[in-house]
Amino acid sequence: MSGYLILPLPLFYEAAAAVGNIHLDSDFDGIVRSVSLRDRIGSGIWENFAVKMLRVGNDTRVIHNLPPLRPPYASYEQTDLEKNMWSTGHAMQIPFAGPPGKIPRISYADVINRLVPPDIFHNKYVLVGITAVGMGGESYPTPVSIGGRAMSSVEVTANIMNALIQGFTIEPVTPLANTLFSLLPVAGLLLSLIWLSPRRALLFCLVLIIITIGASYFIVRIGGYWYPPSAGLLGLVLCATHYGAGNA
Repeated sequence: MSGYLILPLPLFYEAAAAVGNIHLDSDFDGIVRSVSLRDRIGSGIWENFAVKMLRVGNDTRVIHNLPPLRPPYASYEQTDLEKNMWSTGHAMQIPFAGPPGKIPRISYADVINRLVPPDIFHNKYVLVGITAVGMGGESYPTPVSIGGRAMSSVEVTANIMNALIQGFTIEPVTPLANTLFSLLPVAGLLLSLIWLSPRRALLFCLVLIIITIGASYFIVRIGGYWYPPSAGLLGLVLCATHYGAGNA
């Protein structure tokens, strides 16, 4: 993706302990599911703001929890065109802690007016940002959005930090593994059509749909890998529909 860099005003840039990148990309359907923890634009390397926060806090956990470096940002000789393009490195799926509002938040006005005890911030990372959409804050639709409610960019950053602290990061499975996972349930259904009646085959299809969704969930929760089940589910539905129509 091409892009350009906007730095903070010199007054803030010089006073900051570190400066991080807050760039987020949406998928084809407009939903934010992943983030690049390390970007390059031009000759500069920019880590995500969440990573910079943890580094400034001397949190060594972030170093061990970063997903592995992968192309297009890798150690290879780059062309002149690539050197001027925006490229990403440490890409990870965001394991959101919950729907918008799950991360604890405190009103800035309450802090200014001393309505909250100061020790509430002790040993905690504090992110300051706009959460109200009406005030012009950036917000994004996420997989955990309920009722179309978007998540503020500052809360997305908090979810990224939480994932790195907990050591729970999600990576997409390889294309080969994704293909195998998608073909297995479809192959199982096609083989069952040899022995099962149409009614039992339909019930078996429903069982395979449940297993496919469950496998996707447990692969994420236990292994930390994201297997999108949509291709496998679509294959099951198409096979069941075609077989049902042929036996109607």
